Amino acid sequence: MPVLILCRLQELERLAHRNYALGLFPLSRAECATSKSNLGERIPVYSKLEEKLGLYAGTPYLSRKDNQQGSWYNLCVDITPKQRDIVVGSILGDGCLETSKWGSTRLQFKQSVEKQEYVFWLYGKMGNLCRSAPKQNKIHQWYFSTRYSKELTSLKDCFYRGKTKIVPKNIADLLQNPISLAIWFMDDGTLDWRVKDHYAFRLATNCFSFEENNILIGVLKQNFGVDATVQKTTMRGSVYPRIHVGASGRDKFLQLIKPFMLNCFKHKVPPFISNPSETWSFTDQIATL
Repeated sequence: MPVLILCRLQELERLAHRNYALGLFPLSRAECATSKSNLGERIPVYSKLEEKLGLYAGTPYLSRKDNQQGSWYNLCVDITPKQRDIVVGSILGDGCLETSKWGSTRLQFKQSVEKQEYVFWLYGKMGNLCRSAPKQNKIHQWYFSTRYSKELTSLKDCFYRGKTKIVPKNIADLLQNPISLAIWFMDDGTLDWRVKDHYAFRLATNCFSFEENNILIGVLKQNFGVDATVQKTTMRGSVYPRIHVGASGRDKFLQLIKPFMLNCFKHKVPPFISNPSETWSFTDQIATL
């Protein structure tokens, strides 16, 4: 009897945490799925109500080992296609993928205190995948992390070879949404602006090889119609690649990223579009996901 009581308490605790993550009201005992649980069986962690709502695309059953690894969250809260696009843009930019000792992966977003607006904007899109709201560390950076997820593990397998970030072979399939471009640019982009209507955009892609940079500019052209080139830049005596979006591609690029640009990144857009009638409503222009 004590064993059965312990299993039931563990089941109810999982339900409580899961429902909090989903933003659902607490469920009554009558709504909870029932089973004759013991230490050797799998136990269900879903309710009849949620089953009717179609919140589960796969099996609702989880082993205790799966639960200890945290992967049960993955069944409860799926990553939407648009959240996946955000993740792709972040991986190309400043996002950091962290792997647990069990092999599951989570994504951490971290920015300086000046980019607080950006961190909370990202959290507004990804909050249902997270266990807590953004926090500040000892050096006042704002950060938050997603839950560990098997889907994020699959993306890590695409974008990393060991601990080295790479451009995956299927990048043309992954990088298709303008929001991915905007996040990539907000993380790693700079504006080259001079008076008399000269401006260009640059993406710091020095972590990738020249060959990988050429693949990326091919995807920019193929998927977004943006013309770009790979330039050489010297840092500390070494030559690295970077992506340059010049006169033939800058207008199209700006058109794609503009709806997502936040006020804290106004220094990354040309000043001649930064006037009160157009620019300082950037927050209102952010595309709704």
